[in-house]
Amino acid sequence: MSYNHLSKPGSFVYIVTRVLAVIIHRWRKYVERIRYLAYLPRFEHVGDEIILDTGLYINKPQNISIGNGTYIGQGVTLNAIEKISFGEGCGIASGSYFMTWNHIIEDRTVELRATGKEAAPIQVGDGAWVGYDAVVLPGVTIGTGAVVGAGAVVTEDVPDWTVVGGVPAKPIAVRSDQGLMSVSDSGTAHDGSTNAADDE
Repeated sequence: MSYNHLSKPGSFVYIVTRVLAVIIHRWRKYVERIRYLAYLPRFEHVGDEIILDTGLYINKPQNISIGNGTYIGQGVTLNAIEKISFGEGCGIASGSYFMTWNHIIEDRTVELRATGKEAAPIQVGDGAWVGYDAVVLPGVTIGTGAVVGAGAVVTEDVPDWTVVGGVPAKPIAVRSDQGLMSVSDSGTAHDGSTNAADDE
């Protein structure tokens, strides 16, 4: 016997299934919201008008500081063995990963799972944007207004107003008053300093 007619739009079973799906989805979102509200007093600092989306993984919220107007997207991981600081007006896209510790891998005579760990804080400046599925590693500072491309792995500091991308992340462009400029055209070195030759 075929039951295909039961799953057709307009059938009783279809309508009930859709209603239940909506209820479950909204219920899960409400539970998530309540969980994050319970988290907020445990953060080191939480500014005004922040948005925490659903599905976040947060380790040691007491080491996390979030500035005014910052958005942290769905499924972001904040592994804050050391401090993670977000400035004001930051945009942290879904799936991005902030890791403040790593294994010590220099000694190959020791199994990796038995090695020690080293940790360092992460800082994200005002107005910075971290794209989808980007990874930010220990000790990194992302400057004011900087942009990290989707899927990038950030192993070094990102200067103010600089756009980076790739694995490992490298400077692609600089945000200027004239719009986006290539790194070579902007007269800005990778460390954010101005090339002396361009100033003469």
